[in-house]
Parts: sequence; C-alpha cells; structure tokens
Amino acid sequence: MLTICYVVLIAALVIVSIIGDVVISHRYFVELPVVRALWDNSTHGAVAAICWMLTCGNSPSLDAWKESLLCGLIACLVDVDHFIASGSLKLKEATNLKNRPFLHCTTVLVLVVVAVVTLAKLLGRPHVFRIGMVTFVAVMTHHLRDALRRGLWLWPFGSTPPVRPEAYYVGLATIVFSSALLTRDSAPPRVARYNEAAFTVV
Repeated sequence: MLTICYVVLIAALVIVSIIGDVVISHRYFVELPVVRALWDNSTHGAVAAICWMLTCGNSPSLDAWKESLLCGLIACLVDVDHFIASGSLKLKEATNLKNRPFLHCTTVLVLVVVAVVTLAKLLGRPHVFRIGMVTFVAVMTHHLRDALRRGLWLWPFGSTPPVRPEAYYVGLATIVFSSALLTRDSAPPRVARYNEAAFTVV
C-alpha cells in the first residue's frame, strides 16, 4: 500500500510540474497575466506540498497532511517579495522587476533555514525543527522550479544557467530524500487506534 502511495505521489508531482509549465508558457495565458501568475503560484504550492508528503513517507498522519498544506502555503508566499520589492500591489510592476527579489536568493535563505533547524535540534525543539524543515522544502522546491527559466541565484557568486528538466527532477528527489533522512527521528505522532480485543471484562 505504501509503495502505491509513493507511485501515485511521484506521478502527481511529475504531472503537476509538466502541466504547470506548459500552461504558463502557452501564448493564450501570456495575454492573461493574472491567471498566469495565479496558476504559476499554485503550481509552486502543489509541488511543495507533494514533496513534503513524500518526505513524510511512512507516517501519513493528520499532522503530516497539515504540514504538507503549510509547506504548500509557504512555497506560495515566497512570491510576496515581488510586491515588496516593487513597492506596489500592481501585478505588472511586481512581475517586471530589474532584479530578483530577496526571497529568491537561494544561498541566504538556505543558510537562515539551516541555522534555525540546527538550533532547534540542539535546543530540543522538535516542532520548530519540523517547521524549519517544512520551510526548507517549500523554499528549495520553489527556487528549483524558478531555476528552470532563470537559474539559481547563489549570492555572492551570481546566478547559474537555467536548470535542465532532468536536473530539476533529480533536484526534487534530492530535496525529498535528504529531508526524509533528517526528519526520520522527528515524525509527527501517529494516532493510536482503539483495540477492543485488548480489553476483557472481569
């Protein structure tokens, strides 16, 4: 059953990624910037949420679903920096910046998240640790998908060339695998089932 869940999630991840990129690059949606932006942002959220479900692996609890939704939400919120950097709520200005906004700087965000996760682990704060890992997956999947068009912004070294599709999927697999290893000892608690057979009337 677990293998089937993995296959379904991986298939969903590939389908969402492909459809998301095909739609936003279609000439019809180029003339509908609001729809294009919403679709692109939703794809970021869906990819992140699916990646976190894959990270949780053998603990498909209610908490894991909640964390997946949080991961998707954070991935969507990364694009808020476009509006902050432009100083405007107008989509045209927010999507036509000369430089990439601050939340799209991979090196800085990764360093911040790694610092938070490390401190949480050292101080024995499992909830903070998991939220940090959720944020890591959300940010990295967002940046990696953006890198298909613009590369990764690795300040202070500059930006990489655009990432090839096969490298994108390898990157997603690496994010999921590494996150699963780091969180395997901090899985959300599973709800114990009531077993009537364990009780007898004396």
